[in-house]
Amino acid sequence: MPTLTKSANTNCDSPNSYSASQSHFKITEISYSAPPLGYFGITNLLKKIDVKLDELLQYEKDWDGEDALPLSRHVANQVKQLLNKASNKIIGRGRASEWSNPRVALLPNGGLDLEWEVNNRRLIFFMYPSNKVEYLRKIKRAKIDDGLVENFDEAVGLILWVHSV
Repeated sequence: MPTLTKSANTNCDSPNSYSASQSHFKITEISYSAPPLGYFGITNLLKKIDVKLDELLQYEKDWDGEDALPLSRHVANQVKQLLNKASNKIIGRGRASEWSNPRVALLPNGGLDLEWEVNNRRLIFFMYPSNKVEYLRKIKRAKIDDGLVENFDEAVGLILWVHSV
């Protein structure tokens, strides 16, 4: 916040008054560092995912007519944390404009399917209430790579991979 300093100039009307005249104020410059390009865009995209997850949390048991379980709140929170962490990494690398939200689908076991297709790269996460996370990834016509995600950092790395960051 700018600092205003009372001038020692005796032309002021009273000892407690301040004048709008430049000779009576000292304004200290402040610098403002704007967020990287695309920051607000990512924030808005993440809000859309939050809204989608909140909608999916409203689904009740048997939402598909075949005894499907409702979305686990734990999985929804994991997804929010994961996407926030990955988007912050992308912002930190100055590549915010390359972020894209995943398609989100509810799994019958109470988990979520997250899917990105960015340029020629495709990534799918299957996130289960048991904390198990599986992935599939593929570039164009290359062989599909799949496996278990061992930790959050690996999941973030895969999201950075699909965004070519």
